[in-house]
Amino acid sequence: MGARPTVSICIPTWQGEDVLGNAIDCALAQTVTDSEIIIAVDGSTDGTRQLAESRARAEPRIRVIAQPHRVGWSRNVNAALAAVEGEHFFLYPHDDTITPDYVERLLAVLDANPDAGSACGAVRLRLPDGRESLTTGESFNERPVGRMRRFLIGDDRGAVLRALTHRRLLTNRLRLAEGSLSGFRAHLAYVFELIAAAPCIQLPDELYIRDAMRPSGLVKTWVDLGADTVVGDLSKVAASLLATITAHAPKRAREHLATLVLIDVTERMHQAFKSLNLGAPPAIKHLHPDFNANAVEARIASLPDGWASRAAAKWRKAKRLAESAARS
Repeated sequence: MGARPTVSICIPTWQGEDVLGNAIDCALAQTVTDSEIIIAVDGSTDGTRQLAESRARAEPRIRVIAQPHRVGWSRNVNAALAAVEGEHFFLYPHDDTITPDYVERLLAVLDANPDAGSACGAVRLRLPDGRESLTTGESFNERPVGRMRRFLIGDDRGAVLRALTHRRLLTNRLRLAEGSLSGFRAHLAYVFELIAAAPCIQLPDELYIRDAMRPSGLVKTWVDLGADTVVGDLSKVAASLLATITAHAPKRAREHLATLVLIDVTERMHQAFKSLNLGAPPAIKHLHPDFNANAVEARIASLPDGWASRAAAKWRKAKRLAESAARS
C-alpha cells in the first residue's frame, strides 16, 4: 500500500445534481493537492450519480460510493467516513463552498497544536431570502469533561461538524447516529465524539460558506417529520452521546454529564415538537429508558458548582417549549 494522502475530502450527496459540481470544483481547487475526494451518493432520482461518476473518470483523486438505494443521510455519511484513507479528513456537504486554502490553513493549525484532534474556521450561513449570518465559536481546548460539559450547556458550539480532523480520531464511534432517512440531529453524535476525543481549535477566519434550506436539501426535509421520527432519531442521538461519555469521561463525572445529555436532548425534542406543530411531546423516557422527568430537578441539584445554574435554565426552557408545543 502506498503512502496515505494528506487529506480525504468526504462529500455526501443526495439529489445534488445542481450543486455537486461546485463542491467538486472547490475540493479540486485546494492548495493542498495531495488529496482524495470521496463522493458518497445516496440513492438519488436525478443525475447526481452520473455527474459524480463522470467527474471521477476525469480525475483519479475522486472515488465514488454509489448507494444502490436510499440509505439516508447518516448511513451515507458513515459510508464515506469508513472509506477514508487520508491522514486527515473532513465532511463537506454537497451544497457548501470552501475557500481554496481551507485545508492548508487548518493543517497549519493542527501542526501548531499537536494535542488537538481537529480544527475549523468560521462558517457563513446563507439563506434563500438573502439573509446571512456568521457562525464562530471558541476553541474546545479544555480537558475532556470540560469540553463535553460546554458542548452540552454552552451557548456557541462553533462549526465543529466541518472541522479538519486527524486520522487518529477516526474510530467506529466517530459516526453520525443512524436512525431515519432524514437523520434528524444525527450530526450531534459525530460532533460530541470529536470534541470529547481531543481538543478542537477554532479559527475566527471565514473559510466556509453554507447554503441552507435548498428546496431539495436535507434540512428542508426535516419540516415534514412526524413525531415518531423525531423521537426515534433523538433517542439514537441520546444513546450515542451517553456512549461517548462512557468512553471518555472518568466515572465520577459520568452521571453529571448524563444529566446534561438528558436536558439537552429533551430540549431539542420539545423544540422540534413546537416548531413542527406536532402537539404535546411524549414523556422523556421515550428518548432513553434512564430518563425520568420527575428526577431531573434532583439530578440538577447534585451537579457541581458552575454546572447547576446553566442546566436549570435549560431545563426551564425545555418545559416552556413543551407547554408551548402542547398549545399549538
